[in-house]
Amino acid sequence: MVKIPEKMYYTIKEASEITDTPSHVLRFWETEFEELKPRKSKSGRRMYRMKDLDLIVEIKQLLYIEQYTIPGARRFMQLKKERKLRISADHTATTILHELKLRLAELKNEIRADKNNLA
Repeated sequence: MVKIPEKMYYTIKEASEITDTPSHVLRFWETEFEELKPRKSKSGRRMYRMKDLDLIVEIKQLLYIEQYTIPGARRFMQLKKERKLRISADHTATTILHELKLRLAELKNEIRADKNNLA
């Protein structure tokens, strides 16, 4: 296993060595998987971040180990993304409902206090 240097960006050569994936395959995957879009320097060189390396490893796992086709792997990743969005939306809805319940309880207490003050 290659020791991963701690830095912000990795060249395509470093990404290739770290993930044990040929450079030409990485360039091809960039055209096939919209999530894999490394930044490019002013001179046009690819600059991979750690999240890009993680994604490369995930794509490699899907294609080579789990034997997905490229369209199948794309669909898998799309479903995973949708699931994350749904979980995030569910979390947001739960948070909003919780805040509404708290606010309703506060209003209920204020109404009771107003009734007691009127009596």
